[in-house]
Amino acid sequence: MSSSIMRRARRAARTVKRGVEMLDRLRQPDAIDLLKEAVRNEMPPVSAVSSLLLNEFGPGVKEYPVRKVLGLCVRAVLNDEGYQVAQSGVRLHDDPVFSTGSTYEKMPDQPEDAVAEDDDDDLVELLVKVATRLGDGQRRRIVAQLETSLG
Repeated sequence: MSSSIMRRARRAARTVKRGVEMLDRLRQPDAIDLLKEAVRNEMPPVSAVSSLLLNEFGPGVKEYPVRKVLGLCVRAVLNDEGYQVAQSGVRLHDDPVFSTGSTYEKMPDQPEDAVAEDDDDDLVELLVKVATRLGDGQRRRIVAQLETSLG
C-alpha cells in the first residue's frame, strides 16, 4: 500500500511533463542509494540526484513546477524508506537544478505492529473495495471471522 505522501507525489507527478517517469526513476534502487547516501552525509538528497535527473530528462527539470514536484517525489521515496524531514530550506551551492532542499533523518523505530494513520486509512479503503465485490454470504463469514479473531 502507498503512503499518503507517495499518493500525493503520484498525483503531482501527473501535472508535469514526464513527471511520472521521473518519480519512477527516483524509485529505482540506484537512485534510492544516492538519496540515502546524501542523508548519511547530512546533505539535501535532491542534490544527490539533480545531475542524474538533468542528464536523463533534460533542462525541463530546472523549471519551478518540476523542481517542486521532484522535491515532493524525493520526500515520498525517502518516507517509504523510513526517513523524515529534519530541516527544510537548506541552501545548495553549485547545484545544477536546485537552490534549496531538505535534510532528512531516520524515523524513530516503531513497533512492528504499529500502523501509521495513513496506512490505517489505506487499509480501510482496501477493505471497503474488497467488501463491495463480495456477496452477502461472504461478507457475513468475514464479519464472523473478524468477531471471533478480535474477541
